[in-house]
Amino acid sequence: MITPDQINEYKQKGFVVLHDILTSVEIARMEADLESFLSRQSDGKERHEYLEIERDPGGQETGTFRRINHPHRILETVAEFSRSQKLIDIMTPILGPNVRLHNSKINLKLPSGAPVEWHQDWAFYPHTNDDFLTVGVLLDDASDFNGGMLCIPGSHRGAVYDHRNSITGNFCHAIESPESKLNLANAEGLFARKGSLTLHHVRTLHGSGPNHSNSARRLLLIGYAAADAWPLLGVSRYDEFERAMVSGKSTVFPRMEALPLTVPFPISRFGDQIFESQRELQKSHFVSA
Repeated sequence: MITPDQINEYKQKGFVVLHDILTSVEIARMEADLESFLSRQSDGKERHEYLEIERDPGGQETGTFRRINHPHRILETVAEFSRSQKLIDIMTPILGPNVRLHNSKINLKLPSGAPVEWHQDWAFYPHTNDDFLTVGVLLDDASDFNGGMLCIPGSHRGAVYDHRNSITGNFCHAIESPESKLNLANAEGLFARKGSLTLHHVRTLHGSGPNHSNSARRLLLIGYAAADAWPLLGVSRYDEFERAMVSGKSTVFPRMEALPLTVPFPISRFGDQIFESQRELQKSHFVSA
């Protein structure tokens, strides 16, 4: 499912695109599951706690759905795929045989959907080692025009940047003035057809622009870590932590590596979710839709 050349590309660049991995049947089932969930939310009578709504610059909700957090807990097809042998066969050559599911979300990015500013996931959840990657499942074709993901090759081997507002000191899930710190001219788009997968390392610098198209650009993201990578911010529910194993065996002996890191504090005045927290930025890098 993943070739030695693709593994090498991932290790060298910090990301790779695997084209046309999901079958049309798998995509259709996942889309139907997603649309069924969203249709139940559209009447506004009982909004699910995992559903996020776009906000305007003043902080008022626009009514546009932007993200579903933890879809592996509420969508059957995502739960199945997150533990599928197909996905395990892709991850284990990179992470090793013992793998734990860490998180999931679906960024809906409907027309005029907001950008995701430049950041490193490692700043959000540092672990004892960085054998940690995120799988992206393209539920729509991704391009630069509709806000497909951009990554900076080799950045997973470099610095870990400050993700705080330089004036307030609050964590804002993004790098201020990235154009003055990063060589953004080297950024590559993880653009592909729907049904393709992307993999990016937890320290890879990435972001995405707004959706300028008239169609959604839906992206399912599922994070996985080697079982011996333990969260430095702690484990609140050990039973849930253990149930998150998707391959191999767990361990209570974390592997420690000397790595640059930061922690996501102080929490932004807008909260600890990335879209809200990024409102703390003094200036967006991306041009609005």
